[in-house]
Amino acid sequence: MAENPRCCENWLADFLRWTLPRSEAKESFIFWTGLFTLASVLRRHVRISKDYLGSWEVYPYMYLLFVGPSGSRKTTTANYNIELLNEVGGLTSAPDQVTVPKLVSSLIEAEECAMYINAGELSEFIAKSGVDMFSFLTKAFDGVKKISVGTHMRGVELGERPCINFLGATTPEWISDNIPQSVLDGGWGSRTLFIYEEEVRQRKLFYTDVDVKKLYDEIYPNLINDLRFISTNLFGDFKLTKSGEKNFEEWYIENADGGKKRNVKLKGYYERKPAYVMKVAMLLKIADGNIVSSDQLVLDWPDFEEAIGVIENVEEHMPKVFGQIGKNPYKADLRSIYEFIKDSGKVETQEVRRVFMSAAEPETLNKLINGLVAAGLVKITVDGFKEYLEVNKII
Repeated sequence: MAENPRCCENWLADFLRWTLPRSEAKESFIFWTGLFTLASVLRRHVRISKDYLGSWEVYPYMYLLFVGPSGSRKTTTANYNIELLNEVGGLTSAPDQVTVPKLVSSLIEAEECAMYINAGELSEFIAKSGVDMFSFLTKAFDGVKKISVGTHMRGVELGERPCINFLGATTPEWISDNIPQSVLDGGWGSRTLFIYEEEVRQRKLFYTDVDVKKLYDEIYPNLINDLRFISTNLFGDFKLTKSGEKNFEEWYIENADGGKKRNVKLKGYYERKPAYVMKVAMLLKIADGNIVSSDQLVLDWPDFEEAIGVIENVEEHMPKVFGQIGKNPYKADLRSIYEFIKDSGKVETQEVRRVFMSAAEPETLNKLINGLVAAGLVKITVDGFKEYLEVNKII
């Protein structure tokens, strides 16, 4: 019997062994970083094809966003994949800050038209392009070959369908203040899994009791070896057993709209949940160190059951991300108006309307100003025929 070319009994299990002992982060952040790393080396090498799905197909690439308060170790955890992917070879990563046209240029030049994006600070990554970046990522997720962006790159034809794996990190407040509801509901947001954690797993500053050198000597080389093997040897279509096909179809019919746990804010997510279950099932299967050839790419119902459990652990916390989103679409504008009045000391109401005339229709803008007054944050004073605003309470 030929020697197994893979070193890890299970790649994800060894990834956790390599990271958990020296991290404060919740295990969910670390586990999904591992899945992202596998997806990044697989690119479009494996899939569940149209033979099963009729008009569409599923590849294992994914969009993930780690969400939590500052200090929850989101970015630190996301960066574990960089250490590994830099060693694999043949992979393209995106710059920390980039315009959409520049990102398209990098994608065109990338091997297999594939790249991974590690946006440890989402605000920095989209700083140059704003919401246009979310529009591009939506098109890329859907495999659109013709990309129209900017003034110098209209109608760019990609040689292959793009493949992007995206991992970002941010806070719920930043999402609420900076990502339009339309982006969250029907575009990029519905294609993204939001991994939410409120606190760290442990408080630990020093790791002198952990043999970090041993983790790098004994586990790190095995992780790299298996990633290189997966990247260059596993290609082809996954097959489904009859049991897997039958039971997954029954699960889909019962849960297509969210099932009994339906949350109206997750409508877009529910539409893509079956695809993500299939993505995760493929990744969990390939994490198995005994998978060394394409004829072993077979999914049974237990594989789907495991993937459903992984996805639904994330789903349970997703409403916390969206709980404060959409309640007041002018939340950021209210804050800006308040800060402008505070910085001005005392400012004529007409001047406030002039400065913020692009934020909302005149009637709505008046309501925003009156809302600050009604909340006791701002007060109105009159001097002759002029009305002035000044801060009444510091927040």
